[in-house]
Amino acid sequence: MIEQLETGVPDIVGFIFSGKLLGEDCRSMDPCIEAIKQREGGVKLLAMLEDFHGLDWRGAWDEIRFCARHSRDFKRIAMVGDQKWEELMANFCKRFTHAEVRYFDESRTNAAWYWLREDGQ
Repeated sequence: MIEQLETGVPDIVGFIFSGKLLGEDCRSMDPCIEAIKQREGGVKLLAMLEDFHGLDWRGAWDEIRFCARHSRDFKRIAMVGDQKWEELMANFCKRFTHAEVRYFDESRTNAAWYWLREDGQ
């Protein structure tokens, strides 16, 4: 399941990813990403992984397609979780985007927000 977070920052979108993601879950993010891209010129993403169990095969395929479709739309992606495999997944995602991607342990959620708000790009 994917739940959108209210960030209060025009170019930052946040989502909570929980459970096992399905293909339709990944596609549900497109309208929000497109709207921010059109309005702001680029998107910063906060991906909160909470009780996350990965993706089914269709979800994995749709996630790869999503990343390819938006590879130049993202400026920064902060992934926040508490599992070593989630950190490995964040590093794997770097191959599919031009964005700067960083993984933060959930104890460092505030650091993830701070990093996204920086004007480094």
